[in-house]
Amino acid sequence: MPGPGGERSFSGTGTAMTLETVGHAQVKCTQPATTGEYTGAKTASLAVTLTGCKLAATKESCQSTATPGEVRIGCWGGKIGFTSDTAEGTTTNIAVGLELGHEPTILTAQCGAAKESLAVTGAVIGSLSPIDKMTLSEKLLLKATGGKPSPAQFEGAAPDTLLATCGTHAAEEAGLDGKTTLTSTAKLQVRAKVQ
Repeated sequence: MPGPGGERSFSGTGTAMTLETVGHAQVKCTQPATTGEYTGAKTASLAVTLTGCKLAATKESCQSTATPGEVRIGCWGGKIGFTSDTAEGTTTNIAVGLELGHEPTILTAQCGAAKESLAVTGAVIGSLSPIDKMTLSEKLLLKATGGKPSPAQFEGAAPDTLLATCGTHAAEEAGLDGKTTLTSTAKLQVRAKVQ
């Protein structure tokens, strides 16, 4: 991604987002709001605020602030990489993703009247589009089914997925599902072609 000069910041809004474990525990949030900046040719830093967050089973709120249902993710580190490339005849189809993570945890919150703790660690990859096109907006698609994320890794790399721990339950693999549109202050290009 060629850097957008001094105009590196972006903001975004998206659709409902769901965190689901392989054991089918779910936290559903109505809307994410994102701010951030590109920190390099292949890196970014994001802050995300999720609102309307509730346990799917009980409809009880989860929050990390004094506002019910609000979960703030202070600083996600982002890294851009290839998630796949497949050949169809003379055409090579390339997919690019943005891996988001933070150490030691991605997010922490409390859920329900019992204030059960929720902690999520690891990383998640969202697909970016369009690629090889100058644009103000990029779509970031986080996809997971039954707690299994897709994609789960960059091409040629080991899987790096989420682990969610709720209350006294053991940590389980988890995935995030949702879509966000990131709008930059200047046009940029996610470049996937070999130069």
